[in-house]
Amino acid sequence: MNSVRQCCRPGCRNLAVATLTFDYRQSIAVLGPLGTTSEPHAWDLCDFHAGRMTAPRGWEMLRNLPAYSVASVGGAALDDDLTALADTVREGAPRPVGDGPAGDTPVRSLPPIGAMRPVHDGLGGPQVTPSAQGSAGAPKHAARPGRRGHLRVLPDPVD
Repeated sequence: MNSVRQCCRPGCRNLAVATLTFDYRQSIAVLGPLGTTSEPHAWDLCDFHAGRMTAPRGWEMLRNLPAYSVASVGGAALDDDLTALADTVREGAPRPVGDGPAGDTPVRSLPPIGAMRPVHDGLGGPQVTPSAQGSAGAPKHAARPGRRGHLRVLPDPVD
């Protein structure tokens, strides 16, 4: 049975192309071609992670990687799958109002984060609802200056 395996690194969904094993007696880390079966003490790695792998301090690293391509490890249809996924995401993405046929409903937007406050529903759990606005448009319950919550909104990292 020839199944496609993914990289074992957390969060990585790339296809595995190499297998990392350790010889503890000789203190050698061996990075070789993808094993035919998944072994309990062997780690499958993608091209990116296999290229960045280093041996532990005091160990020797043996790289025995032949030339390979993503198609050779079962990714021949990968481009078609990615294209189909991208098309599906584009179709499901919200369009600006007035961008589609006349029967389209406008996209709803949530109130700004500053206009949200927790409300207890009596069932034991808080719910987040839009806060009441004063006559001047300012929130009725303003946060106290100098007091900060334990959660923060961070901007997206710039590549």
